[in-house]
Amino acid sequence: MKPADAFEVVPLSDGNVQFSVVIAAGLITVWLYEDGDPYNMILDYEVVDANGKKLECGHQNPSDSDGA
Repeated sequence: MKPADAFEVVPLSDGNVQFSVVIAAGLITVWLYEDGDPYNMILDYEVVDANGKKLECGHQNPSDSDGA
């Protein structure tokens, strides 16, 4: 993501969805779980931008310079 870009993680299931976020250099990880149970992970989700367009994993990652 570029500075000031926004995204939303949208669960594709109903229920009491909670989340945790881990931010590291060059990486954002969002964990979705149900009913406050971190062992009950929600694996069906989409990531969308501010316009609702679905973003794929690695969105805006720079490509390898050697083409590998």
